[in-house]
Amino acid sequence: MPGFNKAKWLVILTVIVMLMNSCVSSQQTTAKKVIPGKKATTSVAEFIEEKASAIEIPSYPENVAFSEVTSFNEYVIGPGDVLTITEWKTTGATVHKLPVRPDGKVSFSFFEDIKVAGLTPTQIDNLITSQLEGFVKKPRIDVVVTEYRSKKVSFFGEIARVSGTPLSGPGIYPLKGKTKLTELLLESGSETEKADLKNVELIRRGRLYKLNLLSAMTLKDLSQDVLLESGEKITIPLLPQFRKEKEAEKHVYIIGEVSRQGTHKFTGKSNLAEVMALAQGPKIQTADLRHVKIVRGTSENPVLINVDLKKLIYKADMSQNVQILDGDLVFVPRSRLDKTKDLLADIGNILSVMLQHPANFREQYTTGGGLRMETDVDERSLAEQERLGGFSGASAQ
Repeated sequence: MPGFNKAKWLVILTVIVMLMNSCVSSQQTTAKKVIPGKKATTSVAEFIEEKASAIEIPSYPENVAFSEVTSFNEYVIGPGDVLTITEWKTTGATVHKLPVRPDGKVSFSFFEDIKVAGLTPTQIDNLITSQLEGFVKKPRIDVVVTEYRSKKVSFFGEIARVSGTPLSGPGIYPLKGKTKLTELLLESGSETEKADLKNVELIRRGRLYKLNLLSAMTLKDLSQDVLLESGEKITIPLLPQFRKEKEAEKHVYIIGEVSRQGTHKFTGKSNLAEVMALAQGPKIQTADLRHVKIVRGTSENPVLINVDLKKLIYKADMSQNVQILDGDLVFVPRSRLDKTKDLLADIGNILSVMLQHPANFREQYTTGGGLRMETDVDERSLAEQERLGGFSGASAQ
């Protein structure tokens, strides 16, 4: 019986091994199965990317910026656009610059308001010409869009700015007709060296789509070069290797009496002296260094920190070198003495006018309701200046 049991178990084990090999072979065959003309998917990420790129992006007629008229594409007019309509006559040309009102209409000549929203320049030309034919023999009209305002897209991310170009880099761009994604990129400048063109994000009607713009630019897959519609948001993200660096990036906002106002970036830890260097320092002649403010926290619960930058600069008082956090706002106010100098300059100008034209000044003062001077220096400011030593170069008589 023991021998029988060994033989029995040996047969069972053999069958199990054969079944396992069969399953593995079947799995390998399934994994290696390739659809003709398609690249084999080697990872879950590639599979998801392939499926995402295969999704057909729906189009919405009301958001399309162009229409085909007489076999060519033309811009579709909308509220906010500005039209220039030239009416040619025997006596010359009459030019009408007409903004399209929110109701989609324009007022032209002696006609009632004309509905132009949703039409192309050619269609508007034909419409006005047909209406003029009842009054003018062989009327001639030219319609041109001079300002594109009704259809816009937002373009963000890794887009390089071009110096000397009015509109380039990240921003809001008007659609001027049939515009593809690659055309928008050319109009805005170009991608940065850190741009991930394989994972461009398009938000259309609240839904996110991923586009491989690199495939479109290399003519491998032109379906990725989508036609843009009004109201869309396109973002070119960073390449994966640069994303950690971007996430570590912090921002401080510096305004007031500094050489370079605006948003400044820093990484790691930073302090007031370092971020002031980013702003190229305070304007020593006009800044109130003793009353610098740092605002942090939320708008609902802000925290105000007072700093004496003068002590930090001239006495190396490191207690004033406050640690700067991401999102802090640094405000360097204008000195009261500088404001008072402006006030004295205004008074000097008025006195000059009084001395040169006393009669005119007296008439203006009596009939014009008196003098009106706008200044933010009040009596307390003047008293404070007097307490600190008065005004250099001037004395009260």
